[in-house]
Amino acid sequence: MRFTNLGLQMRGAVESRRLVQLDGVNADRVVGTAWAISSVLAGLAGVLLAPIYGQLQSQNYVTLMVAAIAAAAWGALRSMPIAALAAVLIGVAELVFQGYLPSSSIFYTAVLPSLPFIVLVVALLAVPELRSLNQSSDPLASVDPPPPPPMAHVRAPQVDRIVKILWYSLLTLFIISMLTWMPPTWENVFNSGLAFSTIFISITLITGMAGQLSLAQGALAGVGAFTTAQLANHLGLNMLVGVAVGALVAALVAVILALLSLRLKGLGLTLMTLAAALFFDSTVFAQNSVSNGTGGLDLKPSWVGGLDVFEPNGHPYFLFAMGVLIVVVLGVIQIRKGTLGNYLTAMRGSETGAASIGINCTRQRIMIFALSGAVAGIGGTLLILQQQVANPGEFSYQLSLVFVVVVLTAGISTVEGAIQAGMGFVVFQQLLTYAPSRFQGLTFAFFAFAALTYVSHPEGILEYSKRRWTIRMQQVFFERPEKKAAPSVSAAIPARQAESDA
Repeated sequence: MRFTNLGLQMRGAVESRRLVQLDGVNADRVVGTAWAISSVLAGLAGVLLAPIYGQLQSQNYVTLMVAAIAAAAWGALRSMPIAALAAVLIGVAELVFQGYLPSSSIFYTAVLPSLPFIVLVVALLAVPELRSLNQSSDPLASVDPPPPPPMAHVRAPQVDRIVKILWYSLLTLFIISMLTWMPPTWENVFNSGLAFSTIFISITLITGMAGQLSLAQGALAGVGAFTTAQLANHLGLNMLVGVAVGALVAALVAVILALLSLRLKGLGLTLMTLAAALFFDSTVFAQNSVSNGTGGLDLKPSWVGGLDVFEPNGHPYFLFAMGVLIVVVLGVIQIRKGTLGNYLTAMRGSETGAASIGINCTRQRIMIFALSGAVAGIGGTLLILQQQVANPGEFSYQLSLVFVVVVLTAGISTVEGAIQAGMGFVVFQQLLTYAPSRFQGLTFAFFAFAALTYVSHPEGILEYSKRRWTIRMQQVFFERPEKKAAPSVSAAIPARQAESDA
């Protein structure tokens, strides 16, 4: 492929699809061909590996995926010989360690399963080419227009007044309904939505505001949740007090992740956060001492300190979760309006330009990682309080990926988008329970197809709908066309002359 026209076109499409198209090449067809070839190779690998496993399990291929990413990273995602050599060495090392390490040692139970993640992290830190993956060499990149501002900043004052009245009315109606007539099943659904909304706001912080694509927010939520549960289990710490402790520990883990990835940007940072999510899922959360295995840690009602917050369908939990969500929302809004928000906006546009005007990008990056980790930890603790068990399956790496997709689909740049994503995520799952059983596992597939709208509307479905309906409302109610008199013949002649000159 390296010495064929198709291989040259593939490398050209990586650098600049538009420049390749100017040369008469169908860039979409070239990229589609690359996808097809890579999928054939992946399918072939799966077929060849199937007889090795005693039974087919998705977890075996998860480890394979991490090892493949680690090998490709050592080849800087470009060199096939180096990637193949690294893959062989990783496979040999795993089999050798399995044969010689005692099965009861911590190296066998903890270090060996995390070997691909360690190799990936070392590659991300050691290979210089991975630090420049975000640097675009597309000479036509500057022709892209800037994204439109949020509709809430540019809509007419009359429309803004109407929208705010409707929003506060809907919020009041929701609170009254939850405290009066809402059935227990749906009350449980919306309580779960409050917890997911808090986790999703952490994605808005790190990705929507800072422009850093993190795939580890679900893992950070699990760090906060299991920290709170373990402190309550071993020290008898009140769960409500544990929310703050879990948030602090999740923030510390996020800071460590930020320090490890300071020199990584774009795809390199994404791979680092994916490695962290896979590490916590396969190694940390899988330990019986942390999560009690697949059964999870059962929570005790006495941990809530006399308050009836433990009941997931109860009104006290709703008031507590709603209060926490409101505090988080107000805090994020203040961050967006303050100095940190302006710094993050400048960094999202150009880190080089932000540094040139005196902004310490390293400090801002660590700070936003810490804040997003703390918010994710709070959301994780709310989730286990609502579900009455700290289950590691709720914080798997797959859900970390799904969380980002859901928020991107709804609207990554606004707090409202994160809340709508959290509520929509749980409501859609509940609606599927009324459908036949064969359709009840389609939640992730639905959001995967919904993510295709991101190509046409990167601002998100929510922001696109707001923009569309706001413009229509302004045209219908506030932009009435003025009646114009018919032009005279004497006025038409100069008009035609001006039109001809133009």
